[in-house]
Amino acid sequence: MLKQWFSQRTLVLLLLAVAVHLGAWFFRDTIFSLPCLLAVGVTMGVFSYQNLRGGLLLAFFEIFIGGHGHLLDADFFGFALSLRMVIFVGVLTAWAILFFQKKVSLHWVPLRDLPWIIFMLAIAIGALIGFSQNDFSNAFDDLNSYASIAFLLPLLSLSWNQEDRRAILQTLMAAGMWIVGSTLLLSFLFTHLPGKASHEIYTFVRDSRLAEITLQTVSNSRGEVVEPWMAALFGADGYWYRIFMPSQFFVIVLLLLFVAAALALYKKERLSEWITIGLIGGSAALFLSYSRSFFLGLFCAGIFLIGLIWYFERPNLVHLLKRLSWIGICGAFGFGLAWMSIAVPIPAQPDLTEATFYETSADTSRSMAVSSRWQLLGPLMESIFASPILGSGFGKEVTYISDDPRIREIDPTGAYTTYRFEWGYQDLWLKMGLLGLVALVIYTASIALGVLFTLHTHGYKWILLGWLSGIAALFVIHIFSPYLNHPIGITTLMVILPFLDYQGLLASREDYRERKNIKTVAMAQPIASRHES
Repeated sequence: MLKQWFSQRTLVLLLLAVAVHLGAWFFRDTIFSLPCLLAVGVTMGVFSYQNLRGGLLLAFFEIFIGGHGHLLDADFFGFALSLRMVIFVGVLTAWAILFFQKKVSLHWVPLRDLPWIIFMLAIAIGALIGFSQNDFSNAFDDLNSYASIAFLLPLLSLSWNQEDRRAILQTLMAAGMWIVGSTLLLSFLFTHLPGKASHEIYTFVRDSRLAEITLQTVSNSRGEVVEPWMAALFGADGYWYRIFMPSQFFVIVLLLLFVAAALALYKKERLSEWITIGLIGGSAALFLSYSRSFFLGLFCAGIFLIGLIWYFERPNLVHLLKRLSWIGICGAFGFGLAWMSIAVPIPAQPDLTEATFYETSADTSRSMAVSSRWQLLGPLMESIFASPILGSGFGKEVTYISDDPRIREIDPTGAYTTYRFEWGYQDLWLKMGLLGLVALVIYTASIALGVLFTLHTHGYKWILLGWLSGIAALFVIHIFSPYLNHPIGITTLMVILPFLDYQGLLASREDYRERKNIKTVAMAQPIASRHES
């Protein structure tokens, strides 16, 4: 079990994450930003040309930990160049050179590739309509979220053996360790440093768009307890910080893989200590994210995973309940670890009035965001029904009435116009029409068939079931928090492909057709002819 997750690669990636973040801390908003980005782009291009698989995994690692990809930015002749962009260009340029040199090639596998072709067609239609009917800059910004789909080209050009698939898991593990560690560290720093001291940290995190950090108080400014369940832990004057990172989604994927390993390998008497540590650390990070979408996605995917384990593995009920109980205990320890990052008394926690964001966030209520989201739904559906088949293109704006006090300060009516929506599937439908939703349905069928065949022909069932549950979590989370129009969601849909034996499935179907045809021809011959042969 250990070698599935840890190797020298895991350590190297962690050290690389430290180095890149330190570099971004010192060089961000300096004259060195652009040279650093150009150097990264050239290095990634050269490295990917020599080792395309390694370059692709590095690109995935940046997506796993990088949030929106703006860890380092620079102005390049009026264009905002980011770290993710230069990595993207480096890897894809290397692939293009290798492709035209015929050192790599693409092979059409209909069952695997059809949903992606349909999805790209929907994107093309959305782009065409968006650039012709909507604001160009809005349409371009909207479309830019789907650029990572181009990583399919190198991904499908490579063959993936057992060691290569292990490299994917180790890359994900390194990312998960970094995300958990940085979440706990940020929680500790913001609850133990006075506002002025933590200002620079917040500025870096905000500008690089690594995380959303929000002050959460037990009581509001009028002394009314608004979080009763937290009052017992922190007191009426207590506070903590919500540390939400988009990349924490991959912690959910890791947790589901750990749970799948714990349940599918139920016949072993001893649960790996690394699974236990992973469950505790991952749970702590999710508690600190304070994301209801994440909680809902993990809960639904967990139920789905238990059902898959029960159907495919038929585990002993007593062993299954023991493992589920232990997983629950690990979750409780995870909550305790999250609490410790807040409540540890060294150094002493500053008074609430000295906390970061106190003057601007003490009375901020998440119910306002929920209310605004529901008020958006009606106008959004009206815009969808105006062009339900082809959609209205990328950059399509919708105006709705928001309860957010910050918006009402600008416009007392609360009217707010945007082309970014919290309703994920409605966002796809509005901008790409029904074809975008059809692509997701076909993708689901394609993955299900690939998983079913691979389960019966290969020996890593727990990985398949865990990753399939991660995709289920993604589909649930996307209802309220758009991820399928983001590199995080698109990468999640792609990275399962190396684990699925579509070539074997295709060969088995062709063999079945051949045997069926031979049998049909034989049965069609006269009885005497069959005896003669």
